[in-house]
Amino acid sequence: MRYLLVAPSLLCGLAVAASDIRRRLVPRRWIAAGVACQLIVLLVVALADTPAGTTETTAIGVAEGDASGVTGTILATVLVPACWGVAAGLLQWMLALARPGALGFGDVTASAMCGVAVGVFGAVVFARWWLLMGLLGLACLATWHRVARSPGMPFVPVIVLSAVLSVVLSR
Repeated sequence: MRYLLVAPSLLCGLAVAASDIRRRLVPRRWIAAGVACQLIVLLVVALADTPAGTTETTAIGVAEGDASGVTGTILATVLVPACWGVAAGLLQWMLALARPGALGFGDVTASAMCGVAVGVFGAVVFARWWLLMGLLGLACLATWHRVARSPGMPFVPVIVLSAVLSVVLSR
């Protein structure tokens, strides 16, 4: 049931992916809402978690042995996924700068939103997400130009689908 914790960003990701397919537009308000709702859910989970001094794991499976009380739980549950989201956005932004016109700012912000969700599950799932994103992106590029006959391909659906798959495969 851990994957239900990331429902806010992944649901907003599905809405943004549909918008990207239909209108080639990524609404930044949806991205902001997805990130904000995701961080609020993680904060509520961190505050409602086990009290300090126990050796139980948090709701998302992070051991509390090293962290001290509520502060450690908040750090592990909220700030770490937020940092993964920032890292995903920065990495996608650097890729967008490497080849101007290939990726838009909507792809960068969608990566940051999905990065928060995937970051809940740690570095291995984050790396799996990027691997799946690359593989699915190549497969979509190969088929998009044949099917759609348009010059540009919406990439947000690839970002969101690879995030969903990496979370599902994390069990």
